[in-house]
Amino acid sequence: VLEIQTTTGNTKAMNKYIARFCQSRQLRLDVHEGNLYVTKGNAALYPCIVAHTDTVHDIVDSFKIYNNDGMYYAMDTERVKQVGTGGDDKVGVYLALKLIDKYDHIKAVFFRDEGSGCEGSKLAQMNFFDCCAFVMQADRNGRKDVISEDWSNALYSDAFSKHIAPIVKK
Repeated sequence: VLEIQTTTGNTKAMNKYIARFCQSRQLRLDVHEGNLYVTKGNAALYPCIVAHTDTVHDIVDSFKIYNNDGMYYAMDTERVKQVGTGGDDKVGVYLALKLIDKYDHIKAVFFRDEGSGCEGSKLAQMNFFDCCAFVMQADRNGRKDVISEDWSNALYSDAFSKHIAPIVKK
């Protein structure tokens, strides 16, 4: 996933990768306004994961990802210069795809063009979320926090917080 370059306004390569992933697993994939909506299995309630397919980095012709003992970085091999990996939000895309593989019943949405002001999520098909128990997005800076409120509005209950605590800790 890190090897697929995208930028705001140019997410076709990632969308194609996700579409092939869904096709190979016979998942339901709906595309609307450049956003991808994935459903796996049949359930009354689904967990749902959200990611975005764009990054804020320029596309580099001689782009290469390197792994140094679990630390990933990208280089422009022609200019011999480090460039951004696009981890925001390719890490979210990777996590969503891993969770789709892991669970029998799950939904996922891959929004386009979030780096330019949430352009994809503004066009969200809200009825897709009607049967979702919760929606999670892993687009965070770091790994030690979970957003529980937005502008002083609680995003979930104390009971839900206690329920997810072991997952968050892990």
